[in-house]
Amino acid sequence: MNDPHLAPYEPLTLIRENKRYATYRGELHGQSVFIKAARQAELQPRLITEASGLLNLAQLDLHEQYYTVPQVIRVEENALITSWSEGVLMKDEFELGHPQFENHLSTLLNLFLYFDAQSSPTGEGNRYTVPGRENAVDSVLFKLRGHGFAEHIDAPLLESLADLVRPRLVGLDKRFAHGDLQPGNILIGGKVPILIDGEACSWLWPRHYNAINFVVNYTHLSEQLEQRLNQFLTDYFAQLGLDLEAVREHINTIAGVRCLQMAWEELGGYLEDRPMPHIRPEIKDYVERTAQTILSERIFNDRLSN
Repeated sequence: MNDPHLAPYEPLTLIRENKRYATYRGELHGQSVFIKAARQAELQPRLITEASGLLNLAQLDLHEQYYTVPQVIRVEENALITSWSEGVLMKDEFELGHPQFENHLSTLLNLFLYFDAQSSPTGEGNRYTVPGRENAVDSVLFKLRGHGFAEHIDAPLLESLADLVRPRLVGLDKRFAHGDLQPGNILIGGKVPILIDGEACSWLWPRHYNAINFVVNYTHLSEQLEQRLNQFLTDYFAQLGLDLEAVREHINTIAGVRCLQMAWEELGGYLEDRPMPHIRPEIKDYVERTAQTILSERIFNDRLSN
């Protein structure tokens, strides 16, 4: 890569690249570093956001009792430089039957509970209703319509889902959240897990977002995993002393927005290993089943008997 901003970190070893970012292993003063380089100019501000997110995460657990994060070394014009972290992605061991699967679920549960215990600032607005910007539901609907989503999924169903959750976006209880705290963003192998990819960290996420986002993202993989993660979610709320029915509208709002976003991510090109536009059958089925469940005013994951 011929980028003068990355010359101080050569030699560079490419780890992964897509049309948005490229990641490398480099060196600085004889130590390995991790480099995340933006491949589009409009993504460069997100590197600053990610650096801020990692710093916030570090501040929340200064003694590293629950987790640690890579140290932010420098933010270049188009790249974020952090310390190198050794470990195995939890995602590589996150499957039913793996010897570490239940341990990983326990790790996730403890992390979700820890973040839920952090108080958020009061005031209007959350990640779904940022003042001066279109709300999250209308924003994703605009994108879906622009990609002809009616040709790929039950559009009237998703429009009805949007109509239901839109007025519920306002006034949601907030907590600090990583924004994508799931096995693909956790390294394991040390005394505590290492959390990576802090771009979406915010104090403005709706409460329980960490847990709901994780369950929604993974339950489509198999019915057996769906059953286990449904129990995981029940255990999470039991640990908090909350009755699921009492928080049904709140968590259904999060799950509803996330389902709309999943459809957009499929059509909009975030996934690059297949022709577009296209929605994988398992995602289509999951989004439509979840939308039907939410519209029936049942908890979003209460549908195994359907």
